[in-house]
Amino acid sequence: MNKYDAVVIDEGNDKFKIQSIKSNDFNQKIMEAVTGSGEMSSDNDKKRGVGSNIVGYLTMFILLQGLMLMMLYSDDRENRTLKRIGTSPVSIGSYLFSHSVFAYILIFVPTFTVLVVCKELLSINIGFGYLQYFLLLGVLTLLSTAFALFMGSVMDKTDNCMMMGQSIVILTSILSGSFYSFGDGNVVMRSIIGILPQKGYLNIVQGIEQGKRVTDFLPQLAYLVTLPALLFVLGAVVCKRKFNRGCC
Repeated sequence: MNKYDAVVIDEGNDKFKIQSIKSNDFNQKIMEAVTGSGEMSSDNDKKRGVGSNIVGYLTMFILLQGLMLMMLYSDDRENRTLKRIGTSPVSIGSYLFSHSVFAYILIFVPTFTVLVVCKELLSINIGFGYLQYFLLLGVLTLLSTAFALFMGSVMDKTDNCMMMGQSIVILTSILSGSFYSFGDGNVVMRSIIGILPQKGYLNIVQGIEQGKRVTDFLPQLAYLVTLPALLFVLGAVVCKRKFNRGCC
């Protein structure tokens, strides 16, 4: 529900049980506060606001939309339509670029329009301003399009592409804290999660919401710009090689 951090269960005889999805240290602090052996301090600086929650919930769905829209590209490869297109004056690069632009527009425009409608017509607080959402959604949509193109190039079957891509998106988005920020105290797991692009993206979003400067997140921004570019290039290279071998 993203409303409570933990549940305290009174088992009687001054014994309590703590249930949460946060770290053991967090649970221990609650236990100390409940039993009177310590104090529970507030982490308001780490609390997500309206804007962070909206972007967090949108993250997974925007990434999934990219996969759905790129099904047309996967279908063209699987049905050998791309082979016929490639023999025409249209180059493979132009074909992939048009698919990417198509997917980008159909993801970005409706999402941004919904936010405008929510604020202007329904008077809902959306947290960030329009310019901030324009930039934040632009970066996320770019990542979604690049990842979908890469998966469509690597996987030969449309169904396999969708199943694998959706599994990756859902798992990484949940681990990154798209819906709820949690930790498990595992150093290795935290290191793995730190590599995920969604984690860096959400850190930037939350930092901007707290009034930090964009320049404070230059490493994360560089990663979020470089990764989609790399995925685009790899996807195009893989597609070109498979086309030359007659695999699509």
